[in-house]
Amino acid sequence: MKAAHPGIKVAFLANHTLYLPPQSCPDEVIARQDGPEQFLSQVDELVGDSI
Repeated sequence: MKAAHPGIKVAFLANHTLYLPPQSCPDEVIARQDGPEQFLSQVDELVGDSI
């Protein structure tokens, strides 16, 4: 997705800690166990950076 649209923001929701190679990393990795408030906060921050 990032290759076709470099300006797009990508978040990855994960159930646990994981390793992603640097060349394929999303802009943000959000841990599911942090809860909905933290999820919304991180998405707001990610989207706010692109405006």
